[in-house]
Amino acid sequence: MQKLKVGTLIRDNSKLGIITKVIDVGTLNTKVDLIKWRANYEIHYTDGVVSILGCTTVERLVKEEKIAILYTPTTPLPPSSSSDEALRESMCLYDEEQKKKKAEEKNVEQKIPKKATNRLIDPELSKTQKMIYFLWLDEQIMNYWSLYLDMKCSLPENALWTNKDMVALGDYLEVIEYFEKYQQEITNEFSYEEIDEFVRNNPHLCEKYKFFAFSG
Repeated sequence: MQKLKVGTLIRDNSKLGIITKVIDVGTLNTKVDLIKWRANYEIHYTDGVVSILGCTTVERLVKEEKIAILYTPTTPLPPSSSSDEALRESMCLYDEEQKKKKAEEKNVEQKIPKKATNRLIDPELSKTQKMIYFLWLDEQIMNYWSLYLDMKCSLPENALWTNKDMVALGDYLEVIEYFEKYQQEITNEFSYEEIDEFVRNNPHLCEKYKFFAFSG
């Protein structure tokens, strides 16, 4: 099995985790020789637990189907000590990849036209109101992605999913797409650089949103 990349999503039994570091042989600063002199993966789980597992151990657990690889990014993410940040980056890449595949299957180019005026959001809202609304939308999108992944990972791999399960997963994706349409209205008017600058300059308004932790 090839070495896994930073940003790889895994399911370890019932827990969702993400590889945040690939530690080469002999580079880990530890007094435990067994860990120090082998290649390792640093894995952050969504319940807050951080584990260091040897590459050979992970490979064996994958073969034994105790660990499932859910998604491997085509481009490795930079090492990160934050599972939330790594999950966010990995899901962004995953979302982009899925959109490209969908466009290829339908043989239709995906083009998002620029709009002169907002259609979904009240154009009378101030810049500050739109920025805060963007942060709130971003929060909802991440929450529903988390719900979608948790449910999908809890379903059996080697069995047919029920119609109820398929409908529930579809409903999560519809909600995500709904929020993304409103978010797109704002990003058509303001670039991500402008949003990031606003967040950094207004911590008293933005610090309660997850986006604040990853800005600038």
